[in-house]
Parts: sequence; C-alpha cells; structure tokens
Amino acid sequence: MIRKKLTAIFIELLVAFVAIEYFSYLLVGANLLLINETPILYQAFSKNGGTVDVNWWTERDLWGAWHKENSVARHETKCFSAEYHSNSIGARDSEFSELQSRNNFVLLGDSFAEGYGVNVGDTAQKIIEKNTGLRLLNFGSAGNFGPLQYWLVYENLAKNYEHKGLIIFFLPANDFTDNDYDHFIKTRETFLRNDRYERYRPYYTRNRKGEYEYFIPSNAVKKNKLGCCEKIDNLFKSFIIDNFWSANVFRSIQRILFSKKVEPYSGYFDASIDQQEAAVYFIKKIVTNTSAQRVLIISIPVKEDFNRVDQGASRESLRWWLEFKNLENMLDKKVQFIDLIDYKPKDVDSLFFTCDSHWSPIGNRWSAEIVSREILK
Repeated sequence: MIRKKLTAIFIELLVAFVAIEYFSYLLVGANLLLINETPILYQAFSKNGGTVDVNWWTERDLWGAWHKENSVARHETKCFSAEYHSNSIGARDSEFSELQSRNNFVLLGDSFAEGYGVNVGDTAQKIIEKNTGLRLLNFGSAGNFGPLQYWLVYENLAKNYEHKGLIIFFLPANDFTDNDYDHFIKTRETFLRNDRYERYRPYYTRNRKGEYEYFIPSNAVKKNKLGCCEKIDNLFKSFIIDNFWSANVFRSIQRILFSKKVEPYSGYFDASIDQQEAAVYFIKKIVTNTSAQRVLIISIPVKEDFNRVDQGASRESLRWWLEFKNLENMLDKKVQFIDLIDYKPKDVDSLFFTCDSHWSPIGNRWSAEIVSREILK
C-alpha cells in the first residue's frame, strides 16, 4: 500500500517536472524570458540554442571578455546563423601582422562592433571599409564589454598597431552598467554559475582624489572557454543550469526580484550620474591619449531609446551626451560625436534581430552608411 502511494507520488512529481520543463522550453524558444539560454546538455543537438561554440569567447586577459586565438565558431539561433573567425591575437578580424597600409583606423566597442550575429561581410566594420577604403582593425568584443574595457584593450593591445584614426562604438543600453560592480552584484551576473568564484573581468571604482580606477575581484576565476572555468564551487547549481530549461525561468524571476526598475530601461536617459561619469572618464582617457588625429564616437540607440525621444525626452541636458559633444572642441585633434538616434529610419524594428537585441544585417548597413558618409566628409 505504501509502495503504491510512493509510486503514485513519484509519477505525479515526474509529470509535473516534465510539464514545467516543456513549458520552460516553449518560453525560451519564444524568447519570452529575461534569460533564454539553451542548457549545455542540448547545445550539441540544437541549432536554435542562441549559444555560440564554447571555444570562442574567453575571460583570461586583463580586459576580461575576448576571443580564443585563431578560432572558428558557429553561432546559430532562431533568427540568425553566423560564423566567427579570430586572428592570432584573438580579434575578430584578419591578421594584423602584415598591415600593408598606414590608412588604418582602430575600432573599439562591444558586441555591436564585434559583429555579433552576422557574418563578417555584413558587419558595420566591413561595410565602412568598403565605402571608405580604410582598414578597420576590429578590437570589439561581446560579453559585457564596456568603456573601461575599451580603454584597457586599447592601452594594452590596440595602440601597438599603427593607426591614424579611431572609431568608438558607444552603446548606452549597457555601456553605463557593464563595468559597474554594484549592478552586477545585484543581478548576480558577476558570478560564474556559483556563489563563490566570480568572472574574471574589471570593474571601476573611485579613489579619494575622485579619479576612477579599476579592480578585478580577488575571487575571480580566469575562463578558458565559454561556460567552463578552472574551478566550480556549487556543482548542484551548475548541474541545474547546464541541464534544465526551467533554470531559465528561475534565473529570470531572480533577476526581476533584484531589479528595481519597472519601466523599460533606456540607457540614454536612465543611467545614474556615477555611471555616466565613469563611462565618460574612460572614453576621455582613450581620446586624449591616443596618437590618432581623427576620432569618431558613435552613440548607438536601441528601440527603447528611440521610443523615449518620440515621447519628447531630450538628450541635450544629459551629462554624458554633453561631455561627448564638448570633446569636439576641447582637443587638438579632430573629434566627432555622431549620435545615430538622429538618423531614425522608417522601420526601427528592422535594425534589430527578431529574437535578439543586436543589429541585423540591415542595422549594420544603416549604421555603416552613416559613419562612412561622415568619414568621407
């Protein structure tokens, strides 16, 4: 009798678990959660996982997120299919060792500069090169890559390559939060799938003189490939995330509970003063210290930013926006601030993938054509 009851309870729990897993799978497939990741268990069998080959992104260098050297990876999701190639220093580009022209520009930025989700011919980088005859050296990277990291990768790597110009892709949607340690602690995105070892990446802090510095958490773990680190503490938590669709539901709920914002976030208008000042500080460090005589800062809007402007929000009083505008007149080099929000197309939705917030091929071309025209002026 007892055995029958236990068996019945077990079957009921199993059915409930399967139902939850299936419902979670549907939610992830429809991109309806804040976190929509395919468990590692299924990545080898799914072309719609939204997760790139684990051997592509790394976190081993001083600036955190980067790419494995001389690597090739496929990235398959519900709405795009792309192939990534990196060179001998880990940049998503061809080799820099035999540059034949001094007509080079360095490109800095996050996933939008890297060309996330599109093949190399559809990236803004390659379209700008084709339109202008310049050679853009792409030092962009996905993986929560912000202004502090732009400065670190420039100072420690990019500036070693001869270039006469510099293009910085600035994404207000997350560039204000990408190096804010408090933000990452609240969302728990600073941890490597466990409660003890953090991601190997830099965050900003302000010293007694009011200047910004950076630090890497003392318990950070260098990561040789996406989803795998040198040491995992909470094996049970890792097991759940790696193998079950429902982990996306619980992680999304957790993020909502830790988030204070109810309104859709607009990086243009909602960043704190400290976040704005930190981002501007590191962009200024790049611009003032570069040997390049021409610098373009490109501000990239997302859908919510366009919506806010349509509703009457004004940028002209925003500290970060004014600081970038003022840079045009402060230095003995040509600095140009281009805000792409001023070039709104008729169909904003077409600029972005349907299952992802990154630029589609249309968005890459839209931005590249604008930047190309400004360069050629």
